[in-house]
Amino acid sequence: MWASFTRAERNLILTLVALIGGGSALTFFDGNRFSQPVFQAGARPPATADERPPVSAVRDNGAPQRSAGMPVTSDGRIDINSATADALETLPGIGPAKAAAIIEHRMRFGPFKTIHDVDKVSGIGPATLRQMEPLIAFGVSGTPSPQNPESGVPRPPPPAPPAPSAAAPHALSLSASTPTSTQAATPPPASPQLININTASLEELMRLPAIGEVKARAIIDYRRTHGPFSDPAQIQNVHGIGQKTFEAIRGRICVR
Repeated sequence: MWASFTRAERNLILTLVALIGGGSALTFFDGNRFSQPVFQAGARPPATADERPPVSAVRDNGAPQRSAGMPVTSDGRIDINSATADALETLPGIGPAKAAAIIEHRMRFGPFKTIHDVDKVSGIGPATLRQMEPLIAFGVSGTPSPQNPESGVPRPPPPAPPAPSAAAPHALSLSASTPTSTQAATPPPASPQLININTASLEELMRLPAIGEVKARAIIDYRRTHGPFSDPAQIQNVHGIGQKTFEAIRGRICVR
């Protein structure tokens, strides 16, 4: 059949076949070239959907944003007793490991009641506590904890007031006949118990006004290095304790 064509016809057929084949090849290579992303030298490829942070998780200024599914209180704090790991990781200083430790501690020992309970979680120290405290709540089972105004670290609750004296009813019964006896029987108001700064524990030192965990540890470290205090005024040699702090605690401390 090919021999029946003239030379001009055979040349025309060969030209058409070459044009059709070349066009198909160009279409194939152009399609592959434009389907692949082109990056400039040193540029990073665009992040995938899995790599991009959720829009609701970041504010414009970079601070953590509470998403709609997080357990938050009316003032915007996260309920640490019901928060998930993702919610806990929005808190400053809390990553996946610490979030898992908080949940494990909560499941083993029950809900957190105060910031002191959070301090018992492995891996969470004073610096992390100070950052977390204004951002967390303790649900219906929790209660707000008192804070040291200087250090921001919560201090233990004050000791319970002394029980009323058993002699009080008898003193009242004598008041009608002998007023002077009633006055003599009434004990004077109790003065606050003095704390011996040479033997006091960390918790006892934190009961002093203006003394938080950081300063209490500094006092203990100082007496371990330099020996016991011989005068209460020597506490001003401790780093972080100046004249103002000494005036606030001088009536509550002693040395023995």
